[in-house]
Amino acid sequence: LSLSRDRRTVTCTSSEGRCTAFLSSGFSKGVHYWEVKLEAADNGSIFIGVAEKPKTSAHESRPRLNRWLGWGFVNFRATYNEGSERVYGSHCHASDTIGVLLDCDSGRLSFFFDGVKYGEHILNDLGCAFENISPFGFNADGCGGGGAGQGAP
Repeated sequence: LSLSRDRRTVTCTSSEGRCTAFLSSGFSKGVHYWEVKLEAADNGSIFIGVAEKPKTSAHESRPRLNRWLGWGFVNFRATYNEGSERVYGSHCHASDTIGVLLDCDSGRLSFFFDGVKYGEHILNDLGCAFENISPFGFNADGCGGGGAGQGAP
């Protein structure tokens, strides 16, 4: 991965194509929203989502970040988690913006699309992609408890 000087742009420079970048802060409680602007995007090359930072193993000094981790949206109209995909949302391309809504207290992850389709600007709520995400606070009663995500403040 290559990080820009202003630390706001990440570019995958690996030939393997599935790199992972993490924010410098984590969330364990509350509702959080952020947006990701796609500057370049081959079909199926972008994964946007949430994950706990992986722990390093005894024989590794840094975690392996050459794979997609956690729960997320892939720009070829799918959700992805642990190797499993399902149809969801909309195809996204360069210049589109993807909004991410993480509700840690209820364990929900949703996405929004802001882009151009067939020559028209579209702003679309793609709906809930994942529910009951346990690291982010879901408990057996269906109520949020705030979770204790690794690396979260």
